[in-house]
Amino acid sequence: MGLHGPHRFYSAPTVAQLAGERVLRGPGEAWVAMASAQYRDTGTKAAARLGIPPPEGSTFLFLDVSAHLDEQGLPGLLERCVEHNLLVSPGPSFGPFPHHIRLCFTCSPPDVVLRGVEVLARILGR
Repeated sequence: MGLHGPHRFYSAPTVAQLAGERVLRGPGEAWVAMASAQYRDTGTKAAARLGIPPPEGSTFLFLDVSAHLDEQGLPGLLERCVEHNLLVSPGPSFGPFPHHIRLCFTCSPPDVVLRGVEVLARILGR
């Protein structure tokens, strides 16, 4: 990896940042406000359905699913999710969370996300 391997920085190109700023200062500002409110509501509804606290500014729900794991562990739960066309991220991808999953509630339109939350709730028996 070399001396600089683990310390790389990635960012959007300056031109893209300037273009984004220009759009957001114009008509994009109203869209951002609408989308923020819409996804805040989606996250709150998703958390309520799953019986966990609402997000406090994030775009993810992080769930401890240890009570719902069988002998196959987290991989088995992830496979059951895939069998139901639901993709969630394994907690270990984000640190020492071997019994957690992460659900992004801004990755799709709110109605699609909430349908996925219903699927997850059924898988978890909630």
